[in-house]
Amino acid sequence: VAGSSTFNGILNASSTVSISPPSGTEILRTSTTTGVAWVINSNGLLSYGTTSPTHALTIDDGSAFTAEQALTDGASITVNFRDTNQGRVVLGGNRAMRLQGGYPGQTYRLFVSQDGTGGRKMTGWTSTEGWQILFGSSNRTATTAPETSLKAGVTCLISFAVTNATITPIYWGTLESCTY
Repeated sequence: VAGSSTFNGILNASSTVSISPPSGTEILRTSTTTGVAWVINSNGLLSYGTTSPTHALTIDDGSAFTAEQALTDGASITVNFRDTNQGRVVLGGNRAMRLQGGYPGQTYRLFVSQDGTGGRKMTGWTSTEGWQILFGSSNRTATTAPETSLKAGVTCLISFAVTNATITPIYWGTLESCTY
């Protein structure tokens, strides 16, 4: 579509499409009957609901979310940070916990519930990448992770942040709170 300032339709490209507009201009704008949907500007910023993106992703019409994932209970429970930012599991026994797929800068919320029996523990926290897992501010390692409530039916929230502040990335966990 050389020399065109507007293109309506579907662009099928079998190779790389190179677009070099002047700085500050729009590369792509989609719209709906109610207004602007997506805009990508020449600085590589993406927006939804506004023509003026201010960050890597700017949302000005609603909110963004990822669906909560129901994790599978079993002898070992894997929490994959690449699947979603929030997961939940009901413990049916003492469980080994494995973290994987984290990326520095990412946060994750894990809701852990006791089943009707209660008394279930999460033990043996590991990461598939071999990264260190720390809990709280006292440098407690994964082997001394804080214990959630053991009362039947109680749900606890554990938050994780993944950081690259050291030589190798760290999963940093905090027991936020529990229902009683």
